[in-house]
Amino acid sequence: MHNMALPPTISEVTIYFCSSLLPHFMRNTPHFDYLNLYFDFVEPEAKEKIKEVYKKYSIKETKDDYRTFCRMLNRPYSSKAKTITVKDYKEFFELLTRLYQLEIEKYMAHEKASYGMNRMKNFFKDVWLRASNLDFQDINGFLKKQIDMYETDIFPEYEDEYYLGKYNDKRGILLSCHNKISKPWDECPYEMVFGLHPESLLEDWNGYFTRFANYELPKVRYGIYEENGEKICRIGSIQKDIYNETSDDKIVKDAKRIRYRLNNDESIEPNKMISLFLFINLLKTKGITKIEIPAMYPLDYDYHVMRSKFLAHDLYENWTLFRIECDPTKFEETKNYFLENYKQEYKISKIKTEDLINVGLKTCSYIDTTSVLDLDNRILIDVGDFTKENVTNGLLSELSLQVENRTGKNYVKRMSLSDYYKQQDDDFLDRLLSEDN
Repeated sequence: MHNMALPPTISEVTIYFCSSLLPHFMRNTPHFDYLNLYFDFVEPEAKEKIKEVYKKYSIKETKDDYRTFCRMLNRPYSSKAKTITVKDYKEFFELLTRLYQLEIEKYMAHEKASYGMNRMKNFFKDVWLRASNLDFQDINGFLKKQIDMYETDIFPEYEDEYYLGKYNDKRGILLSCHNKISKPWDECPYEMVFGLHPESLLEDWNGYFTRFANYELPKVRYGIYEENGEKICRIGSIQKDIYNETSDDKIVKDAKRIRYRLNNDESIEPNKMISLFLFINLLKTKGITKIEIPAMYPLDYDYHVMRSKFLAHDLYENWTLFRIECDPTKFEETKNYFLENYKQEYKISKIKTEDLINVGLKTCSYIDTTSVLDLDNRILIDVGDFTKENVTNGLLSELSLQVENRTGKNYVKRMSLSDYYKQQDDDFLDRLLSEDN
């Protein structure tokens, strides 16, 4: 019962936001888990309603707590806090509830799992990371766009691992894609993951698949919304997995060699361009040719400062000598992740802004039909109705043909070996009980 998320109703969301979330955002002391945000509810009626909810439902409410909360609600409490302006509080809670409802529905549909309390808490804490400076002045407009992105789930056929074709015929590498739901703190609600597999996998493609991809290209995190009657795909980030690079697997080694078939004299990671190009080809199959790379997310830097402190706390406080001896492999993974992220705010910020823009512009420069529509408030690119003949790089042209001639095979189910054998045990137990009856 403890792990149950809130029902997606306006009353439950309003109570949780006002009595639990706002007090954490509105703080004066450092905290590892919550961003420093000030929600400016401009309607006097809104402030009074929020005070009533806090007084009635806050589990820590005392007279001093209540007075402090009212004081912080009436004016900014920290010079470092980013201000989110709420002009229509009733619509704000309606939209936030609808977005939360979609988050639950899409998570359960994609992950085939129940929606728990931890995911819910992360959603309400971190969805604001996706907002721009302009969004802070029109937060209801931001929520509407997020709702549009969640609702525009255009790749249902890829919710299971999907065989696209050959990544490299000479080296016997297959290419798959898998459309997934992102984490609440990621830049967009969906992510497309391209996996590389050995050719021997083809025999088992329509049965149980007991292995993960040997190598994953960087994830493309995205969301699709409508503007002036036309669908635009926002590319929030292109994120590689550092653990991919450490494997000794043959496919991993071959994948690293193949990427240098891209002309790259600008220090741009070739695999990021390959992922984005493959994704652009998938978008084209749905009639979407415009992609957007947004300006900087202003909360992202603060989030990674906070995250850095949390990782340090976790490493030094929770990993005792006894725990390290019990699980040395997990400790090494945790330590490596810590080293990659600790005090890396500037590096991460650059990856998500300048580097992402360069990846987008460079990738699209290989498509002759590309036109750049906006370079001021955002990067808006129309790749046009291109064919493989319009692609000027040999590797990308080959991959474009693979996507165009998609094979159309899905895994029925993907599971680990331990889950597979556990299921066999459960089936045996069910049969045994059935025979007893």
